Amino acid sequence: MKKVIAFSITLLFASISQAETYKSIATGFWENNSTWDLNQFPDGSKENTITISSGDTVTATNLNVAKATTIIVENGAALIINTLDVNIDAAEARKDFILDVKDGGLLIINGNFTAAKDASLTIDGNATITGDLTLGNNAKITVDSDGTSGGTLNIGGDLTVGTGSELLGYGNVTVAGTVDPLIAGDTQLPIELTHFAATSNENDVTIYWQTASEENNHYFTIERSVDGISFKTIGTVMGAGNSQITLNYSFTDVSPLSGTTYYRLQQTDFDGKFEIFNMVSVSFYNEGTLKVFPNPASSYITIDFGGLTAQSQIQIMNLHGQVVKTLSVWESVQTIDLSDLAAGNYLLTIANGNQPIVKRIVIQ
Repeated sequence: MKKVIAFSITLLFASISQAETYKSIATGFWENNSTWDLNQFPDGSKENTITISSGDTVTATNLNVAKATTIIVENGAALIINTLDVNIDAAEARKDFILDVKDGGLLIINGNFTAAKDASLTIDGNATITGDLTLGNNAKITVDSDGTSGGTLNIGGDLTVGTGSELLGYGNVTVAGTVDPLIAGDTQLPIELTHFAATSNENDVTIYWQTASEENNHYFTIERSVDGISFKTIGTVMGAGNSQITLNYSFTDVSPLSGTTYYRLQQTDFDGKFEIFNMVSVSFYNEGTLKVFPNPASSYITIDFGGLTAQSQIQIMNLHGQVVKTLSVWESVQTIDLSDLAAGNYLLTIANGNQPIVKRIVIQ
């Protein structure tokens, strides 16, 4: 009789520990039994296969994946996680975690994401991690695995990777913070720069650049010049080390110079070698440096751009929304004939690539 009881207990334990396959059947919370086809929410301590079905949005709070779990987010499905931790002490619980976001799927992790040793993430859809992403040894991220899905991964904090970790695929990865240390890869050029541009905004200038691949890339230096000859460093951005995937970078010049400014990018390897890329120019002015007079006006107005000599687009519009005059100017001081316009109130719009400045003028 005792043997029968012991045997029954053993079977019950095995049944409890057995992995399950879960599939969402409705939009809802992870912890709600009614969200899942088994009428029971997935146990994070088991090696389960969990699928978020197309059309469903599942929201999880403090999700803790403890074993070799596979999570699949199908096309048209969304998984929103407030925290996710698969960095478990037990070695067997840290291996082979798989997160697969299919083309058209969406993953949002509000917070930090720590994926332990041998974890595998495939992002063929879109994924956003608002905090830091930390990868254990030999972990792998593949973004846009076949080059057709246009998968993206946006990291709001830092990216930290362990020994042997890889960043693969054809998609875009954006890291707002730093990347530390190297990401394993196999490229031939120090970096392959595919895009470099500067855009003036209302109060600052944003410099953008994109790399298709990187090898031994320590950091970027952003330099600024008023004449395109003598440059001064205004900031640095950490590189990705080694990468075989498209990476996007940006830097904001919060105190731009008035007029035409030249920016260029310098890339420095871990061994100290560096490369300087071609410069770009941008024109910047703000409302504080621009003057329009006389106002009220009679037959003309004068616009003083405060020394700016770049091309500007000028548009005058009546209060009915009709454009009555347009012109392009290059002069730092420009006089505009108003004799052909009727008396009244008008809106003067001035733009040269940054946020337009709009001023009200009165013609008497």
